Amino acid sequence: MSDNIENSLEEKKIEGLGGWLILVCLGLFFSIIKGIFAIYDFKPYFSLEVWKYLSDPSSEGYHFLYRYALIFDLTSNIVLVIFIATLLVLFFRKRSNFPKLIIVLYITCIVVTIVDTFLWSIISGSFSLAMGSGSVLSTFLVIIEYLIWTMYFLKSKRVKNTFIK
Repeated sequence: MSDNIENSLEEKKIEGLGGWLILVCLGLFFSIIKGIFAIYDFKPYFSLEVWKYLSDPSSEGYHFLYRYALIFDLTSNIVLVIFIATLLVLFFRKRSNFPKLIIVLYITCIVVTIVDTFLWSIISGSFSLAMGSGSVLSTFLVIIEYLIWTMYFLKSKRVKNTFIK
């Protein structure tokens, strides 16, 4: 009986927005900033001149996937920024649906990263194994990172004790 009480008290001690959750909060915050800059970086691609150059079959810069890749990138960045902002609100309110929704975010990011890497690899004509944005190796590392965080949210006592509202 005293072991149950002791274990219960021990689990209650590990709560609040501390520990590894600080890294999660910082990651969400910086992801919003990165996403906003990424959205802003798309501005030149949607000027009439550049859009014609990339989407006109008679243009030397044409590839049939350019417009789809650009629209996919822009749309996914906008959706992810909104989703992450919502997650930050849920995070600070310690809402019980936060752990499930952040896992949805991680899965979504994995899918977006794979699709994005695949599209741009087709457009460039090669799969790059080098480090850098859009490479197969960096895609693999992103997948590993999100799987680790997913396991944290599924197993962590702090997560179970913090997000209860």
